[in-house]
Amino acid sequence: MSRASSARCFGAILGGAAVIVATTSACLPFRAQKVWAYVRQSNAISISRPTVGSGETLIKIRNDRNEKVRLVLMRVDIPLADIPIRNGVVPVGKFGTAEYHGAGYRVIEKLDDLAPAFSPGQKTATLHVFLARGVYVLFSNRPGDFQRGIRAVVHVN
Repeated sequence: MSRASSARCFGAILGGAAVIVATTSACLPFRAQKVWAYVRQSNAISISRPTVGSGETLIKIRNDRNEKVRLVLMRVDIPLADIPIRNGVVPVGKFGTAEYHGAGYRVIEKLDDLAPAFSPGQKTATLHVFLARGVYVLFSNRPGDFQRGIRAVVHVN
């Protein structure tokens, strides 16, 4: 086999492999489960799926309140009544720190403030997280919000 014909053969094999990779990756479904959360005017968070399987999860959040919310997602190992409250908020670490471990809970994700509904600014956010088996709480951590019940519980099994 000449050098030119082996180069053509190798090029055809590579070209065929590229087509297979391109078509295969285009056909793979996005496997993340989706959960929608709405911060309600009635001082609550409604959630579309209170129970999900473990794995990659997209939590799409929208603020429908007339006030800002500062949302936090944490995994809890203790009853919600035992979560510590200091100066009206749950301790979640300093601004700019990604994770925080409290007594009986671990902060997974913190969001910047979401603007009030019908006002300028960001009113929606999406959390892209991997949830392991356990209990998680999505809550607003502005002063007094946790005590008012602006939270939703997600069970992961």
